[in-house]
Amino acid sequence: MLIKFGGDFAEEVRATLYAQKQFSFPVTRILSRFTPPEDRNELESLSVRPRRVWYICMQQSPGALLDKVIDAMTPDQLAYIYPQIRHSLDEMSSIRPNNLSSIT
Repeated sequence: MLIKFGGDFAEEVRATLYAQKQFSFPVTRILSRFTPPEDRNELESLSVRPRRVWYICMQQSPGALLDKVIDAMTPDQLAYIYPQIRHSLDEMSSIRPNNLSSIT
């Protein structure tokens, strides 16, 4: 379990909930979050930008971060993970917005 606190995590919660609904590859689950009462309804709607999420408790994914181990990987290991990464990137790039939007 991983707990993040000390900031505003509303955008991270929205992005994670969206990814869980859209993608077939594993996405870290949010186990719990604290949202001030006046903001709770906004967080549940992906069409409204929530104002605040004060902390989140999330599932910690097993394994090592790729940027920490990639330099030590063998060509066979790299060849094994390449299709998995390629599939995830292709899936993410296939999503099209329903309306005019931007990422900030």
